[in-house]
Amino acid sequence: MSHSRNKQLRELFPNGFAIHHAGMLRQDRNLVERYFADGIVRVIVCTATLAWGVNLPAHAVIIKVCNVTDSCQVNCLLCLFSQGL
Repeated sequence: MSHSRNKQLRELFPNGFAIHHAGMLRQDRNLVERYFADGIVRVIVCTATLAWGVNLPAHAVIIKVCNVTDSCQVNCLLCLFSQGL
């Protein structure tokens, strides 16, 4: 298994989990996608970038949309891709 320079990914990979977002290095995003396709990563928590931009076969996809209203409105999208566990 290749090692990412991202500390969070290094901690998540051994447990079959990963994160994916636009702020990551392209190398790390590619690594997450490859590990998921190979079954090394079983669950990805990601942003809409992956949900709509990458074709990864998954057993289940959970999309959570949340709105936070304070002095400003924040819309977020959390996606969870899962292979059969």
